[in-house]
Amino acid sequence: MKYLDFICTKEDFSGCPDAKIQEFDAYRYYDLLTEFYDSCPECESFPKEEYFPEGPRQDWVDYVIWRDGRIAARAGIWMAADEAREVAGVITRPEYRNRGYSAQLVSHCIAKILAEGKMAILSTAETNLPMIRAAQKAGFKRVETEK
Repeated sequence: MKYLDFICTKEDFSGCPDAKIQEFDAYRYYDLLTEFYDSCPECESFPKEEYFPEGPRQDWVDYVIWRDGRIAARAGIWMAADEAREVAGVITRPEYRNRGYSAQLVSHCIAKILAEGKMAILSTAETNLPMIRAAQKAGFKRVETEK
């Protein structure tokens, strides 16, 4: 499978309205995350011990949008390198898709990354058109890389 790489700088960042996005403690509330993953056909949940083999992750921050008392969409920021942070794990529950939640989460993550003075990056399968659209809407530009 071919992956496409994207980058977003302060000059490219377009932002979008915040949908009351909240930071989420996935380690503490793993049961809610598992229920969310189980609702998405393209996702697979794992036992907490496999997902967090060494306890809470220090290199990852989760963000969620809540609707109807459950996670409607989630995304994370992975500390990919000293100079860059990757927006990753962007997923929306099927019944909440096509409402702009992915783009809002991506935008929120970019804003957090840029506020740290870091470069925002993203990589996704070339077949993941909803993620590509959300990334571009938030300001990501495709970059050519050799893989």
